[in-house]
Amino acid sequence: MTLRVDGVNINSVQVDGVDINELQINDLTVWVRANQLVDLTGIPDTITSDAYVGLIIASYGLFTAGNHEYVENNVTTPVVPDWLVSGLAADYELRMTQVAGYPVDGSPVGVWGAMDDSDWWLGASDATGSRTATMLLEVRLISTLEVTASKNFVLETTVLT
Repeated sequence: MTLRVDGVNINSVQVDGVDINELQINDLTVWVRANQLVDLTGIPDTITSDAYVGLIIASYGLFTAGNHEYVENNVTTPVVPDWLVSGLAADYELRMTQVAGYPVDGSPVGVWGAMDDSDWWLGASDATGSRTATMLLEVRLISTLEVTASKNFVLETTVLT
């Protein structure tokens, strides 16, 4: 849809279920995300750690401040953008489901829980070879129970030989 009013163009499109509005005023273009409350697009498809000795950990964490991060090879990397786009963390519940692979440690798996604390999930290995866990993270708005975002990713640990 395009709307033109006195030199101002407004275009609206939908990308992956998210309304994107473009506002053009003369030579200035502004993109506005509408109807998006949570953004999990920055989570890598695979979070990997490997080493020759010791306990190997690959992990993902989500925080009430609206940020999230992952750890690969003992290096913590913030995920961009923050998961919380609009509202308060207390407005949401999350569920991490293990779809396949080796069991993970950390926060509860398979149940909806209030986003009132930090949550971490980690895949760990001290045995030779690779271990993977395929995970599904879902976030829903408590008031409507609508899942506003979801993301599949893999936690992978490898003890090298």
